[in-house]
Amino acid sequence: MMEPIQSTENKAAVRPMPHSMEASSRQRCARNYFELFNRLSRYQTDTSSGRSQLMAELGVLVSESVCFEDPFGAVEGRQALADYLMRFAEQVEEGRFELLQQAWDDNSCMLLWSFSGVNPQFGDADGIWRFEGVSVLYFDAGDKISRHIDYWDSGTCVYQKLPILGAVIRWVKRRIHSG
Repeated sequence: MMEPIQSTENKAAVRPMPHSMEASSRQRCARNYFELFNRLSRYQTDTSSGRSQLMAELGVLVSESVCFEDPFGAVEGRQALADYLMRFAEQVEEGRFELLQQAWDDNSCMLLWSFSGVNPQFGDADGIWRFEGVSVLYFDAGDKISRHIDYWDSGTCVYQKLPILGAVIRWVKRRIHSG
């Protein structure tokens, strides 16, 4: 059974990702995987060695056949995940994920996070792109991540900001909200 997620009203009540020796290998794996996302820009400085370093880190954290899904699609395999992460890092400067809450059971965890980064196309007036989401991580018998599913509002965070499609989406939202 999953541990209950605590309210965001009281940030002091939110447990941080465990750093102690008592943390399970799955908790350490999830923490290291989450922290890897905050280092993505470092892998871009030298594409070949950066990609090699990213693959080495992923090799410790995710299964060879890892499945990753988000609102834009899915990739399967460690190499495909590395390619996806490198493309994401190319589109966002100073990308940063902050862990807000977490819930665990024996074979999976849910991580509520907040993202911010510089992306003039999708960001606010200052070019800062912000949104919250939830990642669900599933672990295999070897305590590696076998599946990662991201849930976040791509309609508001991306599609609504596109020139033509965004205008249509905003019009539909106004019609729905006006009754």
